[in-house]
Amino acid sequence: MSNDDFENNNENNDSVRIMELVGKFEDMVKQNQSFYFEADDLELIIDHFMEKNDSANSLKAIDFAIKQYPFSTIFSLRKAQL
Repeated sequence: MSNDDFENNNENNDSVRIMELVGKFEDMVKQNQSFYFEADDLELIIDHFMEKNDSANSLKAIDFAIKQYPFSTIFSLRKAQL
């Protein structure tokens, strides 16, 4: 496997992981439930929505992240960026 193949495979794995996380978050919102997410996973979810210019879901994810991790400054910064 060449270095380029390895990098492409990692990018594909990352994309799949992000889409799984986004799907889990969207399911949580639809079902009006509360799931646990690692802080790093919430950053990926928020970044995904922000890259898609989906401000409504970005804000939902940020607000959820702030509730789950109230002392994490990264989520306050993301909210300010939004």
